[in-house]
Amino acid sequence: MEEVAVSVICITYNHKNYIRRALNGFVSQRTNFKFEVIVHDDASTDGTADIVREYAEKYPDIIKPIFQFENQYSKGKKIIKDFVFSYLKGKYVAFCEGDDYWYDVDKLQLQFDALERNPQCVISSHYVEQIDSDTKKQTSVWPEIELNTGILSREKQVDVALKTFMHFNSMFVAKSVYEDFLYGDYSFVKLMPVGDMAMALFFAEKGNLFFIHRKMSVYNHGVQGSWTERVWNDKNCFNAHLNKMERAIESCKNEFASFDYFRQMLDYYLKKIKFEGALHNYDYDIIFGRSYQNFFKLLNNKYKVKLCLGRIFPKLIIWYDNKKSNATAKQSNK
Repeated sequence: MEEVAVSVICITYNHKNYIRRALNGFVSQRTNFKFEVIVHDDASTDGTADIVREYAEKYPDIIKPIFQFENQYSKGKKIIKDFVFSYLKGKYVAFCEGDDYWYDVDKLQLQFDALERNPQCVISSHYVEQIDSDTKKQTSVWPEIELNTGILSREKQVDVALKTFMHFNSMFVAKSVYEDFLYGDYSFVKLMPVGDMAMALFFAEKGNLFFIHRKMSVYNHGVQGSWTERVWNDKNCFNAHLNKMERAIESCKNEFASFDYFRQMLDYYLKKIKFEGALHNYDYDIIFGRSYQNFFKLLNNKYKVKLCLGRIFPKLIIWYDNKKSNATAKQSNK
């Protein structure tokens, strides 16, 4: 019997409107090796589990479901670590959450070939389209820098992890190194509230990244009830998130980063965290501070104008943002 070469992890919860697209992206993959998709449904209440069952019955050699009857995330469980990893049979692991999807049918084959031919690489990645979940229009492409197909330098790999963004659904990693990430005793991994960033930093230390200059998947931004939406729209939650990020980055710098450029970029990111906090909390002393001008220049012109007005009329901008937030909440509840 042919052995499984690649295990795909799909974590889903109340993704009824999205999960078919994710599952179709999996079963349409063209490969010369066997792969499996472990789909973990965390006690969805909207019918997501029924759709997963449908695909598991139709594609029993590919779709391998795990169904929870009580939500485990709300109990503080680590879904992949506590429930999924022990089921993985592949040499490599790929990822896609239930509200995102892959659309390139050769994604797994290309990434498999990249790591098989380049044993010094422990991870492969590619461009990801960010789509607004409401308008269905592309808003960004991650990473937001121009990269050629091939093995990135360690410095460029750190840039991808910290200056731009490597999306979770683009990652294709060696299972053995991923196991070390999940179960190793690394303080920064435990502290980091953003799993894909922790992975990107971890793999930047452990080995090379093979990048594929090709858009192959979609990240649905602004999905109702998503982690990003919950954190961004709650000021206290967002500030707590930034505090955790700061502690994790400091820990990474002190215990993990082994080369100078890595540590320099971690210092850069600590500064970026402080700037993001200032934007969210209307701290104009930091926003317009001389040492943060490089971050200010990266903002779009409309946002810059808004901040300049906010510096003069701070109460007006707070009122405007609250009104906009309330309107969005009402629209989402319809």
